[in-house]
Amino acid sequence: MASIIADVLESVQSATSKIDELVRQGKKDELHALHRDMTVQEARLTEFAERSIQALSHSTEERFKIIDNLEEVRLATELLAAEKVCLSNEMARLVQEERRVEHEPMLKHVHHAVLQTTADYHELEGRLYAEYQVTDASLGGIINDLLEWCKEMDALEQTLEEIESARVAVEDVLEKLERAEAELVAGH
Repeated sequence: MASIIADVLESVQSATSKIDELVRQGKKDELHALHRDMTVQEARLTEFAERSIQALSHSTEERFKIIDNLEEVRLATELLAAEKVCLSNEMARLVQEERRVEHEPMLKHVHHAVLQTTADYHELEGRLYAEYQVTDASLGGIINDLLEWCKEMDALEQTLEEIESARVAVEDVLEKLERAEAELVAGH
């Protein structure tokens, strides 16, 4: 893509170096042909700029997707944190309950239920930890996507700046060509 800009700038430089000589020699046809060539270069640059703007638009859409993914992970993390707090509180309550009933023979069934529930909660805690790991991996992927997006945006911004510089150079040479053609028409 940058080769288009390089080609256009090379054409601008070549045209700029030829204009004065063509005027001096009175070569209207060659000057007009050079003007047409520069108009073609301007069209190439415009087309490239349009494609770059479309790429920028697509990149912006990608940014919104990344932000949506990040929001999903944030919400999942908040939910997991709330579940962990609730589970920790419940496990602490069960420990107290287990201590209260462990030595009372009449409450053996309650003691057994408390132990079973505690075991179930430990299993649930393991699943929560696994979910944290999945969420963490998702976050890592999103961060990589975001870093890649930043690189793409930097490259697009650089390209758009180069396009603008090339556009200014093309406009300058086209104006110079128009003045040169007008000078030849007025002089002959």
